[in-house]
Amino acid sequence: MEKQERPEDLKAKAEATYAAVGHIVSPALGGMKVHFTSDGFHHLLNTKNRYPRPQEEWVTKLKFLPHAIELLTIATTYQEYDVRRENVRVKKKKKKVMCMTEIHYWGIIGIVQKKKVRVVVRKVGNGQYQFCSVMPCWNISRHNGHKVGSTAQVDLAEI
Repeated sequence: MEKQERPEDLKAKAEATYAAVGHIVSPALGGMKVHFTSDGFHHLLNTKNRYPRPQEEWVTKLKFLPHAIELLTIATTYQEYDVRRENVRVKKKKKKVMCMTEIHYWGIIGIVQKKKVRVVVRKVGNGQYQFCSVMPCWNISRHNGHKVGSTAQVDLAEI
């Protein structure tokens, strides 16, 4: 049985891996560059509202990061697409202000090293494509127009 890696060590290792990537050319998005920005890494550790995720959740996301990088380089199609209007913080005249902006989301799902992975890429307004998140691909269904995740169990020791 192999020794479990400490969460702090995993976080440092994942941060170095993430920073080294810079950007990836994604065939699924028509050969566009997907940039790995600090917002993407921050989202792996925190929720949309900037609250820290539970440790088990962010450890899972960081363990799936290498699979996300591989999936973005080999996937040729995306499986999900969504457009929303959301308030985002943008820079205008050297100040950060909240602005209602159109955000495009793409979900790329694939099997990498015997693990089903879901990667989310976003594009804010006319900006660049950005890595947003990675997760094990739970079964997602729609109920009354809302996405509902299943209660599928994953043995984290196998990740």
